[in-house]
Amino acid sequence: MRSRSEIMAHLLQAMGTPRYENGFQLSLMPGRLSQPLERKRATMYFVNSISDLFHEEVPSGIW
Repeated sequence: MRSRSEIMAHLLQAMGTPRYENGFQLSLMPGRLSQPLERKRATMYFVNSISDLFHEEVPSGIW
């Protein structure tokens, strides 16, 4: 049985949503981590519900 996250990732991939080209496969985007530092005003961020910052395949020290 597929998880809600897997189903959603495949749906977003099928819709051609940017950054979902890999579907449910692990995708590292370390360049995006600096984006909040470019904001001039304080901002609240939601780190999407299907992210896994601590996945076993994420190399240590990348963040």
